[in-house]
Amino acid sequence: MAYVDANARAIIAVDSSLDIPPDTIPAVVLNTTDGTYKVNERGLRKSIRLESLERHSPVGPPVRYAVVCRVFHYIYVFGLRIYQTPSPVWMYGEDWPNNGEIDIFEGWNDNVKNRATLHTTANCSHDPTGNQTGKVIQETCDYSVNYNAGCGVEDSNPDSFGQRLNQLGGGVFAAMYTHSEISVWRWARNFVPHGIHDDFPQPETWGIPIATWKTGQYCDLRSKFGPQNLVFTITTCGDADKNTYSQGQCPGTCFEQINLSLIDVFGTCF
Repeated sequence: MAYVDANARAIIAVDSSLDIPPDTIPAVVLNTTDGTYKVNERGLRKSIRLESLERHSPVGPPVRYAVVCRVFHYIYVFGLRIYQTPSPVWMYGEDWPNNGEIDIFEGWNDNVKNRATLHTTANCSHDPTGNQTGKVIQETCDYSVNYNAGCGVEDSNPDSFGQRLNQLGGGVFAAMYTHSEISVWRWARNFVPHGIHDDFPQPETWGIPIATWKTGQYCDLRSKFGPQNLVFTITTCGDADKNTYSQGQCPGTCFEQINLSLIDVFGTCF
């Protein structure tokens, strides 16, 4: 479901009104021999995906495109892997992956640190000379490597994702996309840079980013990224579940937890 509350805040939440008939479970049947799976469409609970109608690319001067997102609350239920496809706040180009993907706000399982990630075609990797505060998780951005993990950078702050982020009242995430640089920032809601919510924010005043990727010998951003659609999702589990769910402390499998859980555990899924 999706709606706007009395404070003009956009809310996307898990559909708690639909009972999935027992005879349609499981929703996904995994073949453990070859790793393939079949999806039972009747056993899937509907989700929400909000997507911009227009694609945006760097314009100027200065030639750039900036996104600022205020997150007041994020999905968190221990025992459930809330996997975004591929993240709750992200951008992608037409004919994916040929025009790239930029993940601004992303995490799995019981993660407490946000990850910003790029996904591209071959011959693109993170530039180690970039000035950033985050930790590089994988250097190559090539979607065909390591199950489309991408060149992710992890925030050093343990309050940047999951339950702790909610307890602190959320945060502010921002991304800047130019032909020579893509960068991502995060701040606590009470410590944002001056003017960040203006019609024409100035990224050069935002300080050192959590993650940054540069055009150069490691990647030609102009050729790897085209105009981007902005997307918000709250998809649970997802087709990459078998690759990441076991990395956390959540019990069983994601689909088992979804099928076995009572509907009231989804009260914080918004």
